[in-house]
Amino acid sequence: ARTQDPNIKSVMLYQLSYRIRCFGRWRMLPKSECKNRDSACFLQPLLRKKTGLWLLMLLFCGQRLVAQAPDARLLARADSAFAARQYGLSRLLYEDAARWPARVHPAVYLKLAYLFEQARQPVSSQYYLNRYYEKVPDGAVLTRLTEQARQHRWPGYGIDGVNLLLLLYRQYGVYLILAGLLAAAYVFAVLLGRRLRRQYIPFRYKLYFVLFLLALTAAVNLTGTYGLALVHRSGTVLRTAPSAGAPVLATLTAGHRLIVLGSPDVYLRVLDEHRRLAYLRQADAWPIR
Repeated sequence: ARTQDPNIKSVMLYQLSYRIRCFGRWRMLPKSECKNRDSACFLQPLLRKKTGLWLLMLLFCGQRLVAQAPDARLLARADSAFAARQYGLSRLLYEDAARWPARVHPAVYLKLAYLFEQARQPVSSQYYLNRYYEKVPDGAVLTRLTEQARQHRWPGYGIDGVNLLLLLYRQYGVYLILAGLLAAAYVFAVLLGRRLRRQYIPFRYKLYFVLFLLALTAAVNLTGTYGLALVHRSGTVLRTAPSAGAPVLATLTAGHRLIVLGSPDVYLRVLDEHRRLAYLRQADAWPIR
């Protein structure tokens, strides 16, 4: 028969939640003791069968919580060490925080560039300065990047046609895409209005509109088709194919910046300073974006 006690359900839910939270210390009651307890004891066989499932769920949730963004205490410790001029400790803490690029503030990259410059590690300093510039495309940072590249003779920082196009796109790409979307919406509204009024629309207008949409789609997807990488290991070999037996195209030094067009297997498909298609191992370069 169904019980009429209104408190039974709340007591059962409370005990169940309490025992799940204290899962590591809670012991299942024997049947002899269960007879003298409340009616929540009938849930024990169900929990006993699903112990492994609960453990897996708790382990998965714990890993997700640990793998989230750096907390404020880590950044506070890094800032305190930086203010106290404990540059070695602050560098380690900022590097730990920089592992979450989607959530970290761009100022962390700027501080890391300064710290590695003080530690006389110019390649690492240039890498984090590139990371900062990807987040905040500032002209002063670009000047600093080109100056350091000229000082250390690092290729890949010249302002030629391809680099200039990518630079302009990084700075003004969002505004160009928004303007293109507004223009496409206006043209579509005009064509739709003429269609509803049963007016003649020349075929070339439709063709121009489709070509414009294709160009706009290519511009939107441009950020996902290319990237930048910084070589951090001297003696890095560029090959003509993604294979260890492919012919060697060039040998690079640390600090060389390359345009990345893809990542087949363990290799990166890049363009060198002569705009030749080449391949290098992913372990020899740090991805900037």
